[in-house]
Amino acid sequence: MEQVHWYCLAYAAKLHGVLVHSACLMSTHCHEATTDVRGEYPSFLQTFARISLRPLAARLYGSRAVASPLSCTCSAEIHDTF
Repeated sequence: MEQVHWYCLAYAAKLHGVLVHSACLMSTHCHEATTDVRGEYPSFLQTFARISLRPLAARLYGSRAVASPLSCTCSAEIHDTF
């Protein structure tokens, strides 16, 4: 899952023009030092969260947790398991 995190961070940063100066992945969270060159930081965060959480949900809850590659509609299915 660590490789997925780094890939998703790089992908979202490149897509939104965010420069990542440093990053640290901890066991429960991550830290990034970034520069928002184009004013797209909120979109960067949205993209990063969406694409990095989807593989985690699939790993934890199986393929049924990933409903669509373009939408994040898995939250209802995930909460139903608790």
